Amino acid sequence: MIRIEGSEARQRAPRGDYNMITMHPVLIRIAAVIVVPVALAAQTSAPVIARVQIQPDALTWTAAGGGIQTAAVLGDPARAGIYVTRLRFAKGTRIAPHMHPDERVAVVLSGSMEFGYGNAFDESTLTHMTAGSTWTEPPNTGHFAWVKDEDVVIQVVGIGPSGSKPAPK
Repeated sequence: MIRIEGSEARQRAPRGDYNMITMHPVLIRIAAVIVVPVALAAQTSAPVIARVQIQPDALTWTAAGGGIQTAAVLGDPARAGIYVTRLRFAKGTRIAPHMHPDERVAVVLSGSMEFGYGNAFDESTLTHMTAGSTWTEPPNTGHFAWVKDEDVVIQVVGIGPSGSKPAPK
């Protein structure tokens, strides 16, 4: 392709190229007028995470039943937006197969436990998770756990609204 610029372009370029040469700057201007304000608006409406610094002894733990306690670190799982929750499981707690509508990432902060995916509790599929271990919980994916030997604390990060329901059998 031969590139011809300036007034010479209008004289020597074939008709189709002439339109491309003269329209190119116009298209760039139109795109800039449309795209830039949209990008700026999206940037200004992006959610902002509040500044939060919490020491472990400042958390408020609430009994959730079945040997489980919860503590909110950031946000609210019932509302739209990011949330961070800690869960404390007593030794011997078995968590039946269940699922959540949102995607989550969990990290074992202390202790160790067994974790598995599926809609039925199957000991043969459990993976031993020690402090520092991480797993994901994709939306609507059945999973279960067993806290066999010691108390455990995990931290879960998700994007609400969240919830929990039994996994289908």
